[in-house]
Amino acid sequence: DLVGPDFAAEMAKLRTNVPADDPETVRAAIEAELEMPIDEAFATFDGQALASGSIGQAHVARLHDGTEVIVKVLHEGIEDVIVPDCDIIEALALLAEEHNQEARQYRAAELARSFRSGLLGELDFGRERANMVHFVDRYNDKGVAHFPVAYPELSSRRVLTMERLAGPTFDDAQGLEASGADVDALVKAAADTYLEMIFDDGVYHGDPHPGNLVAMPDGKVGFLDSGLVGRLDDHTRDLLIDLVLAAQERNAARTTSLVLRLGKAPANLDRDALEGDVRRWMDDYLSVSLDDLDMGELIERSMDIVRRYHIVLSGDTTLLAKVLIELEGTIEQVGSTLEFDELLQEYAPRFIMQQVSPERVGREVRRHAEDWFELIDELPRDTLVLLRQMIAGTFGVEAAITGLDTVTNRIVYGLIISALFLGGSLLLAFDVPPTLGDASLFGILGWLLGLWLLVSLLRAVRRRGGL
Repeated sequence: DLVGPDFAAEMAKLRTNVPADDPETVRAAIEAELEMPIDEAFATFDGQALASGSIGQAHVARLHDGTEVIVKVLHEGIEDVIVPDCDIIEALALLAEEHNQEARQYRAAELARSFRSGLLGELDFGRERANMVHFVDRYNDKGVAHFPVAYPELSSRRVLTMERLAGPTFDDAQGLEASGADVDALVKAAADTYLEMIFDDGVYHGDPHPGNLVAMPDGKVGFLDSGLVGRLDDHTRDLLIDLVLAAQERNAARTTSLVLRLGKAPANLDRDALEGDVRRWMDDYLSVSLDDLDMGELIERSMDIVRRYHIVLSGDTTLLAKVLIELEGTIEQVGSTLEFDELLQEYAPRFIMQQVSPERVGREVRRHAEDWFELIDELPRDTLVLLRQMIAGTFGVEAAITGLDTVTNRIVYGLIISALFLGGSLLLAFDVPPTLGDASLFGILGWLLGLWLLVSLLRAVRRRGGL
């Protein structure tokens, strides 16, 4: 959503095509992290990496009880590469906000800090292990999904040992065909699990690309790489459910209101224009049949509208859009006859039930009650402060006018330009020495400096949209 599809596709190659560290470096790192010889930790350990990504690499090993596991290890010195890059990105974002109005509207520095926090979080396998524990406890006994079990005693911040899931990944077309897997059943299991994670649990696996989904022999879908996880609080989930239902009803005004409640809009937002674009988006996509509906294009077009009006969504909401687009792409890649939008339609009755469920009503009542109780608690104290300020004659109102600095600077520029032209003209008129030929040298310099400042001012005005 930030860099566009071309750059995103190029960077996707970093998932598995990064050179691996040499075996001796990996062994030394594991022994230092686990504080034991590698032969004591594992019965066998393959020093050649099974896969290598942008942050770490994976190795096959076997425990002393015969269990086959995957050992993930951070690349040597990866922090020394990532931390300076994050510093540079954050510094550039701050610089952009200082000099560019659009960067300020997109809150570039806030995005950079969010990116930094998420990326540095992925450098701590302890977080991924905690995510895995949550998913294992919630889904592994339900019959359609399976998350790998972690081994805490053989894990640390830089090393993660986990169960190895048998079966081909969704990007292994030949392996899927050879296994005889029911692709439609796998797709439905994956989609149902994701919808439950998003709309029931509020904690969802954030990277459903085909290489992270495994077709297990027992018909379950295995989920790899829980380092990237999105979280939605109850209020945001309720808004998203309302948004889905409002879009289905083709209620443009309601949909626009919900989008604005989900994000941060600029003060000068043209709400009528936004609502018009939302209505056209509905006409283009929600009036077609399910067979012709492209869910990925629908979400991408909606994100285009959000960007056009400089509405900043939360990181988890943006991640959710990315997950839904990527999930549909995964479904298409495995050649399933099912469509993600059809699976979403099947889930719609649950949206309606959740909208009127006692749990949601209770949450709304509690939330509004808390707001009212806070107002009642703070109102007497704030009123007393205001009365005391009025009695003491210290009560005042401060008004902040945005954009005044720019206007003031241009007025000052104009006065300086006028003074240079006037002063230069007087010096030239009276032939004030030193002279260059018959003309005052300082008069010429005054005119040249005035012209240069005038051109600079006109260029600045043009960049900001004309006079």
